[in-house]
Amino acid sequence: MKVKMLTVLLIISLFLISCSNKNELEEAADKRNVSSEIDAKLVKNVVGEWVGDTAGNYPTYGKFTITEKNQSLFFDDKKLRITKTIDGIIFTQTEEEKTFYYDFKVIDKKLTVYPSYSTRKGFTGGDLAPMELIKDGK
Repeated sequence: MKVKMLTVLLIISLFLISCSNKNELEEAADKRNVSSEIDAKLVKNVVGEWVGDTAGNYPTYGKFTITEKNQSLFFDDKKLRITKTIDGIIFTQTEEEKTFYYDFKVIDKKLTVYPSYSTRKGFTGGDLAPMELIKDGK
């Protein structure tokens, strides 16, 4: 009798697990759509040599080179596809299988880079510490 009861419970458990929403367990592949309207002037503002802001929170970032080619930003060795520009922010993403996002916001002569990555649905996280940079005066 106990064996039959355990077998029935096991079958019910397996059935419930197989019917669960598998989408929540899958990796979020949130690729952003690429807009046809990109603010070229804003993109040109981020192109150049940048260093860690010594007055900011993270002065030891070192030096970064940002270049632009064919609607992509090259942030040192990372190729980032520009997806849109809104309210002074350039939204970008990597083209890799695991998508990383780098959003660039220029205020005066300071550049703040907001790196993040997608997480599984229902999970929190993904936002990394922003990098505060200033134009390299050299």
